[in-house]
Order: sequence, then C-alpha cells, then structure tokens
Amino acid sequence: YFELIETSRTNRNLVYSLWFGRKVAVTVVGAGGRSVQIKGRPVRAIIYGREFRAHYVEIKKKLGADLSAIWLIEPSEVREETLAVRRAAESAGHPLLRHLDFLLKGGTDERPADDERVSGA
Repeated sequence: YFELIETSRTNRNLVYSLWFGRKVAVTVVGAGGRSVQIKGRPVRAIIYGREFRAHYVEIKKKLGADLSAIWLIEPSEVREETLAVRRAAESAGHPLLRHLDFLLKGGTDERPADDERVSGA
C-alpha cells in the first residue's frame, strides 16, 4: 500500500498497528472503479532505499505527489468491494429482502418512474 501523506490518519493508524500488532483494513480503488478491501497486519514500512526511490520517482511523475511510505500488509482477508459485485452477493445472500420498487416492476432491476412509485400516503 502506497501512503502519500506523512501526517494522514491512515499512516498514523498503520504505524500504531505495526507497533502493537493490530489488524488494519485498507480499501484500494483501482482503474475502472474496482475496489478491494484488504484486512491484515502491517509487517513493514519502507521509507528509504532502492525500492522506495523507484516508487517515489514513479508516483512523482504520475501524480505529482510525494511518497511517504510503502506499507507491506500481510493479508488475512481480501474482499471485493466493487458495487456491482457487492450488489450481486447481497442479492444472492438475501433474496427476500428487496425494495418495493423492485417488486412493483415484476422483479426487474429497472427503476419505476417517479409517478409509479409507492408513496407514503
């Protein structure tokens, strides 16, 4: 995990977790909106050396930002958090819990027009 801000809450939490052997959860968002949550224990922070310098130069070119640390996290769980994947998993896990709009349209994922919705009156 690349941390760009030295004084960020995330960086502070990673340091504490490294010191005290606690787990962390980091969400990484990639190209195309793909999102992955990684839970695990931080095992090392790289703040200097050849590997750090190579990534520092790359991030400086791409983002114009400084690199604070490279965090190595030993994963205990990796979870897909992309909306489409989460929505499909929730639908499969809870098939009877549906919004009334869904039921009004006969079980399709189309949303009904505003005038077709169930009102509170």
